Amino acid sequence: MSGRRAQEPASTVATAPGKLYIAGEYAVVEHGHPAILVAVNRLLTARITEHDNTSAAAQPRPFGVDPVGRIHSAGHPEASVTWRRRAGRAVPDVEQPGAAFVLSVIHAVEELAQQQGRDLKIYDVNIESELDDASGRKYGLGSSAAVTVAMMKALTAFYGLELDPIQQYKLAFVSASRAQKVGSGGDLAASLFGGCIRFTAVDRQWVTNRLQDTALSDLIDMPWPGLSIARLRAFEPGSRLRLMVGWTGNPASTPSLVGHVQQQSAAEHERMYQDFLGGSDSCVDALASTLVHDDEQAVISHVREARKLLQNLSSFTGVTIETPALRALVEVAESHGAAAKSSGAGGGDCGIAIAGPSADREAIKSGWQERSIVPLDLSVHAPQVELAEWMGGARDFMSDGVAGGMGARGNFRGKAGVNPSAGTAAGSPSASESSPIGGTGQLFGMDSRASGAGSNRKDDHVRLALAEHADMRRNAFDDISFVHHSLGSVDVTDVDMTTKVCGVTWGVPFYINAMTGGSAKTGAINASFARVAAATGLAMASGSQHAAIRDPKLEPTFTTIREHDPSGFVFANVGLSVSVEQALQAVEMIGADALQIHINAAQELVMPEGSRDFDAWPARIAAIVKASPVPVMVKEVGFGMSSQTVRQLAELGVHTVDVSGRGGTDFARIENARRAGHEYGYMAGWGQSTALCLLELFPDESGQPDTDSTNNAESIEKHSENTDMTELASGGVRNPLDVVKALALGAKAVGISGHFLQVLNANGEDGLIAEINSWKSQVRSLMALLGAKTVADLRRTDLLVTGKTAEEARLFGVDLSALAKRC
Repeated sequence: MSGRRAQEPASTVATAPGKLYIAGEYAVVEHGHPAILVAVNRLLTARITEHDNTSAAAQPRPFGVDPVGRIHSAGHPEASVTWRRRAGRAVPDVEQPGAAFVLSVIHAVEELAQQQGRDLKIYDVNIESELDDASGRKYGLGSSAAVTVAMMKALTAFYGLELDPIQQYKLAFVSASRAQKVGSGGDLAASLFGGCIRFTAVDRQWVTNRLQDTALSDLIDMPWPGLSIARLRAFEPGSRLRLMVGWTGNPASTPSLVGHVQQQSAAEHERMYQDFLGGSDSCVDALASTLVHDDEQAVISHVREARKLLQNLSSFTGVTIETPALRALVEVAESHGAAAKSSGAGGGDCGIAIAGPSADREAIKSGWQERSIVPLDLSVHAPQVELAEWMGGARDFMSDGVAGGMGARGNFRGKAGVNPSAGTAAGSPSASESSPIGGTGQLFGMDSRASGAGSNRKDDHVRLALAEHADMRRNAFDDISFVHHSLGSVDVTDVDMTTKVCGVTWGVPFYINAMTGGSAKTGAINASFARVAAATGLAMASGSQHAAIRDPKLEPTFTTIREHDPSGFVFANVGLSVSVEQALQAVEMIGADALQIHINAAQELVMPEGSRDFDAWPARIAAIVKASPVPVMVKEVGFGMSSQTVRQLAELGVHTVDVSGRGGTDFARIENARRAGHEYGYMAGWGQSTALCLLELFPDESGQPDTDSTNNAESIEKHSENTDMTELASGGVRNPLDVVKALALGAKAVGISGHFLQVLNANGEDGLIAEINSWKSQVRSLMALLGAKTVADLRRTDLLVTGKTAEEARLFGVDLSALAKRC
């Protein structure tokens, strides 16, 4: 033996805290719906130790004897197993379900290590946990998530893999999803980031699909649709609120309960389930705000609301969420001044209480003990990773919807055609030069030179609109489908996508709808959209020009549209607080081809600084129409336009409307997020969907569909010609199929705002140009598939209307059977 001392085996260790849900634990399983979680101060520790027989000084092994690694979990023999490497993959000697998460992490991390050229090693894994008590009782603190996170941290350090926190989260999520198919990933986020967080889940099916065609190293670099993680500064030192946890015994299985809820709601109670999701979203965000502000009484109110939502969910699904023991836990806590509810899966597991200065914490503990409820000595674990704070949805966005501030590189390597919000590759012109957004995908990465409350409100609107569109959740367009006729297709080259709007023929039946302007930041966004419109030939609408009418210094934030799109079709935009002269000033300011008047009574009512006087609106519309040198189009802002409203507008001389229905940007929700008290939360979801608005406009002058006509589509077109009204549509348009559906429902053109804003934010101008050109090709292909050579032909295609939209349409007297047999 040489005199050189044998090298000590390499060893790394990492810890991860347990977690508890505060609210939103059932809604969060649907991607994009928020929940509030905390990490708790009980830890799971994972230690990786390189095996002796992998070192340079190891003795030679007998022929045919493979090196053996060991997984040992103290107190959990069902998770302990030996493993060997077979064809480069860690394979257990005996299948042990208890070791599934550990092995899944090993496989994922080693897949990444191999992609980065690392040599694989043999090592021992030792797991020690404080999440259960010494007798083995499980408290439901997320041991699976904690072991996944701790193992991921320890093993990536062992292999020297440098990952930023969001990449670590994605790697942990991939590992956990391979081991267990159900789960939002919120527990992983709490264990990794610590403290208190607001979380929305990724679309799990999207991740599953990407794993089939994307290298893991690329996947964790991509933006993930729906994923959002932000810090809530709650339960931290100095806070007046304290978290209390009681354990009732007999912990439930989260996957089985959540799976049952999803099965029941999808099969039998879709409408009630969607109502539950909407109520949960509003409640979670209201509670998040009151937790941050240490508002004890408001916290009590919102926790009670969260509990009631779960009781309603339990009622219509038949799933027990709050057991008698949990009910007793809540009643004791409330009787002594705290807010309380079940936490996580329910069914006999943990309950939480949030106790402020008015609560008697000792009395709560005593009351629990009297009812055989064990008060757990838990507190909120300190934040582990820096995260941008959640501010009512107004956060800085990275390209996958994760709040910034984590030191992420910001140069995600998105793959074209894989994800419409994938980041632009670093170094592309759109990432660093032509876009105001920059390579990080943050719309607010520049200094603002604009001042005043109006400018701040405009910036708030963009931030909050990005939050609204961070995911592509279900809306009423999903209730519309086409009848497929196998021999009805036409040659794609024969398709003519032109349409006529405001007396002008457009080459494409969709356009960039009104969004922004009025601050330096939003002016830069307008410049980007104008350059994109010029490059793609799309029409474009300016955002509201009120700010520039009040303050001429802000005019450049709107005139930039015409500077960068000198020959394109451009709408000016005003609301009804302006005079006739000011409306004409808006047209002249940007050399507009038409004027868009937005009507937004619901938004104004919720807006803190909004108007409350709507009496003069009809007369003002008529006066502007009469005086305007360009065509006037009247547009809702996301609450939908009824047939009664369309008739009134026709009487006022209006010839073009945009029904702009519910399903996209919700300005009632946005304005409520800007209010300190968030007291208008119940307004979220106000109005009619875009699909329903278009369906309601199908009846003829008598108010009933022309069922005697052999071609109902011809009757509809005659009705449109008789009323001399051109109907455009916007609100909730997510993809080319939604565009074609809106056209088939009678729209002459379709406006898109939120999705284009998201793509511009993520990919820059070049990315949005590519997206729009792709949409053009897809719309043309879909028209060919449907046998529609023209946009007018789409109004003769057969449509099936189902779900909530069908129920509502029938109440309006729409003959849905005629729509299904229009060909």
